[in-house]
Amino acid sequence: MARVFGIDYGLKKTGLAATDNLQIIASGIETIDSKEVLNYVKNYLEVNEVEIIVLGEPTHKDGNPTFLTPKVHELAKKLEALYPNIKIVLQDETYSSINAKHIIQNYGYKKHQQKDRKLVDKIAAALIIEEYMKSSGKWDWI
Repeated sequence: MARVFGIDYGLKKTGLAATDNLQIIASGIETIDSKEVLNYVKNYLEVNEVEIIVLGEPTHKDGNPTFLTPKVHELAKKLEALYPNIKIVLQDETYSSINAKHIIQNYGYKKHQQKDRKLVDKIAAALIIEEYMKSSGKWDWI
């Protein structure tokens, strides 16, 4: 089975995550400069088999798009053109960063780690994968 790769895209920094080959666990990989996303994905795909790329789709609480939503849609279109054999999906990312901060605060991370934005972004990317896997029925045990 191939991995699911997650992207929490931001204006400056982007959090990245992936599942294991069996798609059982989603883990944050790293946070990179947003200008490097396409290059990172290319390099990642050279050494990992990926079935699905999940992009966090930013929306306001009322469901309306944010200023970042068009940029995420543009990135999705680029990925679809570059990788036609990989399913590209958008997943609502509402509260992913807030939930990532709660995880960091509640699971034994030290104070200085709790303020690490890079840690928040990559955990948020893992949470985006998790939400996709649950909503698609792939993780129906959760």
